[in-house]
Amino acid sequence: MDQDALVRSIGVSRTPKYMFLLGSGASASSGISTSGQCIWEWKREIYLSANPNMPKTLVGDVNLPHIQDRIQKWLDAQQGFPPLNHPSEYGFYIERAFPRKQERQDYFNRIFSTVGPQVGYKILAMVLNELKIRWVWTTNFDGLVLRARQPHHTRTIKEIGVDTSFRIEQASETEDCCYVVQLHGDYKYDHLKNTDAETQALDNNHRSHLISRMNMHPLVIIGYSGRDNSVMSALEEAVEKQSKGGAIYWCVTRAQQISERVTALLGTARRNGYDADVIEIDGFDDFMIRLGKYIFRDGKKASELEKLLAEIPLERTAFNFPGYKPGVNFIKSNAFPVQVPTEIYQFEARDIPNWKTLRALVLNKPVIAGLLKGNVLAVGDEDSIADCFSEHMASKIKRVPLDDSDFRASDTVVMHIFSQAIIQALAQARGLELKGRSLIWKSDSGTSETYEGSPFKVYDAVRLHLTRMGNQNFLTLIPNVHIVTLEGSEPTASADKHISRKILGQQYNKSYYEAIAKWRKLLFSPGKETLLNYPPNDKAPFTFRIGTRSAETAIIAKTQPAGIQSTQRDFEAIEIPEPCLEFDGGAKDIHAPTGLQKHGPYDLQLLVLDSKREIRLGVICSPQHKDGVKKFLLRLNSPENVISSHKGYLIPYPGFHKIYRLPLSVPSPGDAEWRDLPPVELNVDEPITTQRKISAAITREIDALLGATSVDAIIIFVPERWEDFKLIESDRVYFDLHDFVKAYCVQKGVRTQFLEQATLTSTQRCQILWWLSQALYAKSWRTPYILESSDTKTVFVGIGYGMDLSNKDFPIIVGCSHIYNASGQGLRYTLSQIRNPILKRKNPFLRREDAIKVGYQIRQLFYETYQKLPERVVIHKRTPFIKSEREGLSHALNGVKDLEMLTIEMEKSWRFMDYTVKYKGPDFYPVKRGTVMVSAPYQFFVWVHGKINIFGPAQTYYQGGHRIPAPLRVTRFAGHSPIEKVAGEIVGLSKMDLNNMELYNQMPATLQTSGAIARIGKLLKKFGRESYDYRLFM
Repeated sequence: MDQDALVRSIGVSRTPKYMFLLGSGASASSGISTSGQCIWEWKREIYLSANPNMPKTLVGDVNLPHIQDRIQKWLDAQQGFPPLNHPSEYGFYIERAFPRKQERQDYFNRIFSTVGPQVGYKILAMVLNELKIRWVWTTNFDGLVLRARQPHHTRTIKEIGVDTSFRIEQASETEDCCYVVQLHGDYKYDHLKNTDAETQALDNNHRSHLISRMNMHPLVIIGYSGRDNSVMSALEEAVEKQSKGGAIYWCVTRAQQISERVTALLGTARRNGYDADVIEIDGFDDFMIRLGKYIFRDGKKASELEKLLAEIPLERTAFNFPGYKPGVNFIKSNAFPVQVPTEIYQFEARDIPNWKTLRALVLNKPVIAGLLKGNVLAVGDEDSIADCFSEHMASKIKRVPLDDSDFRASDTVVMHIFSQAIIQALAQARGLELKGRSLIWKSDSGTSETYEGSPFKVYDAVRLHLTRMGNQNFLTLIPNVHIVTLEGSEPTASADKHISRKILGQQYNKSYYEAIAKWRKLLFSPGKETLLNYPPNDKAPFTFRIGTRSAETAIIAKTQPAGIQSTQRDFEAIEIPEPCLEFDGGAKDIHAPTGLQKHGPYDLQLLVLDSKREIRLGVICSPQHKDGVKKFLLRLNSPENVISSHKGYLIPYPGFHKIYRLPLSVPSPGDAEWRDLPPVELNVDEPITTQRKISAAITREIDALLGATSVDAIIIFVPERWEDFKLIESDRVYFDLHDFVKAYCVQKGVRTQFLEQATLTSTQRCQILWWLSQALYAKSWRTPYILESSDTKTVFVGIGYGMDLSNKDFPIIVGCSHIYNASGQGLRYTLSQIRNPILKRKNPFLRREDAIKVGYQIRQLFYETYQKLPERVVIHKRTPFIKSEREGLSHALNGVKDLEMLTIEMEKSWRFMDYTVKYKGPDFYPVKRGTVMVSAPYQFFVWVHGKINIFGPAQTYYQGGHRIPAPLRVTRFAGHSPIEKVAGEIVGLSKMDLNNMELYNQMPATLQTSGAIARIGKLLKKFGRESYDYRLFM
């Protein structure tokens, strides 16, 4: 039986024959720790109390395997603690933490009084009220079953606790009521059973009635691990008897492993006539939502259920800059204001099913058209439109007025049509060539370039976009090039990329400014508004008016020097300071290499307690490259003073031990930690088969290495001869060697580092040593630094998507980047499979039910990590939060006081150039990193990428040194925090990708990593409540 069949069976049953047995896992989303979580929380408190100088943040997320391992090793080194996973752990540790019975009672009372039942329990209350379930047995003493009842739930529910076990003798199957049996007591009334002595046996009445009813009724077990011997022994005794209608359905979250004892229990049950199955579910709440929707399909109960699942109203505050004063500095954009027509042609379409059909009808015609809700919208002369669509018009053509909804964003149908009209009109009016839909190029401006010995012609070009900013339309100009072979054909993708980067990469702030000026002079009327008509010679054309000056943004500040004469600009922006990193002893620096060298890593205190004070590497390498790989890895332990890249950022590399105060152990060929990779036959005619052979050889050696020794990270050498087999991609297949091996290792808890052959001989040695050393340190479950922050109330979540279109049942995997706190710590993820995504322009979105499921997984991770809900949760996503996502996430995260939903995406068309007022011209360097500009009431631009002065005002650094930076466009769908805080958090999180030591990434870590997790996650087999440390994916 599977989940859906179980739901149907319960739903169609005419009598309440099914019983539920609920364990602590059912209460996890309500904020109640499971028994396993409680054990680790108590272990951590014992560990911290014995080590008072240990920062709690270093063992904050006690559910992470490496933190558990660290604590358990310390406990094992002491005396008097039970071994890991011993059945006595729960009773031992709670008694060690709270020796007196009243203290234990007070402890749970304090926890339970601050939480409330979530949707699973609320639906269970509805099911009980309808008498679809008569008996609920529970090992929990949180009282959530009864606390979930509403005033209109009138069905009698009789509580049977430890001190009221006599009531079970009076129970009757014909009585019009339900029974809730609390096997270990109720925190409000009974003496709780927690210690070994208290839980070693059930009350005799409870035990006998559970056994007798199991024999006759199906039992659905949810959230119970089988750790409790008293309950398990009763279940085992029950199934020793021949079934008289009994069954056991043991529900587990997807890919959760059941214990050997549970497996044996189910085997015994089957032999004695019980229907006994393991049922995979996505948690108690999701199961109850499915059951509720099946049972309550119409009428008042359906309305009550919908109300339970309804959206919690979300509010958002517009971004603004209160208290700032205008200054003289400003930045200039590539965007020119445009007035567009206020009407458009429209008619009802017939037999035009999609845009492909529509484009074929207007091909090479003086008509631009689009589809919208069964209508065709178009510009052109009326006769040409009628001619194009003569057989596809279900109504007459008419001019209709446009309103704000037609221009609400840059990607509406109307904006698409008007953009094409402007571009075509400009190209025709100025005698320029048009390539595709947006590129205009000059046919008389060709220069010559070569690539891999082949000659190419390169022409000046510009890419145009009609965009919406606030309540105004703008035409943006992005200088570009048009590249063709000498015969006029298209270049290869690699040639196009190489030549474009060579030419455009050198187009820095000043030259970019000059290129914009050149195209403005060529395209627009000098000194006056440019009028464009489409079609050009029509009697009633559609007219566009382009302004003479590009939009400008004033740089404002809290304070300004006296006597400043400011000029009114189109937009306003502020500059926020560069976020600091924190190192050992609370020392701070904006520069990671300097901070590490001067102060040591943030978790240096752990070395005092670490019995293994070194980082041990394993190596998998082909024999012919072993000498070069060994020599290269030894360089990590030696200084490197020659800086050949990242000048203005890098400092000399002093050696691994001097940076991290910890030795790096590099093995030699022949050691147990070094595995020779056997030769693999390479066949370019069978790339997929060859890649599989390579990956199989690597994974075999990984298993062999782990079977022989213990290491912190495994170096996997990738020779150049594998180049054709690393990534195999087409419309139908996508095979990535790196991702496959990573996915294999994630499930084994193995950290890996790929080492390309080209790296061994790179001239950028100093950079490579810094980057690689930090990656290895982080992969050894250590923390080099955190973000400086006094905010203890905020948690960040990034949601990324991985597409697996070959999987018809679960085509989308959501990589939920869990828990970056305000210091950038807690790199933990959970992965979810989505059954039925919404696809819009090839981007996946969540239906409400899936958003609720994802939200509850996030909620549970909060409780596992912090034992409470954060006061403020900030969710980052690359695509907009559609209504179903807002509803589902807000529902699942109810109780969070401040829920912020932000879409963060790279801006495609707007560019800005830094302008120096003092010299009345553009600066050589681009816009400053940390510049924040309000672009619309709920939207702003932030420059994560930009110039910065790390070592003082005399030395400017621009990471990558390529062209000018694109800002991030941030859109708020919920939340109230001030813009300085929201933007500062994004800029800070851009520094927290521990897989390299760049000053920053162009995306915050929440999104930079969640996408990678989802991509590799497609290859994993474990989903649902399974969570991972991000460092496994690095």
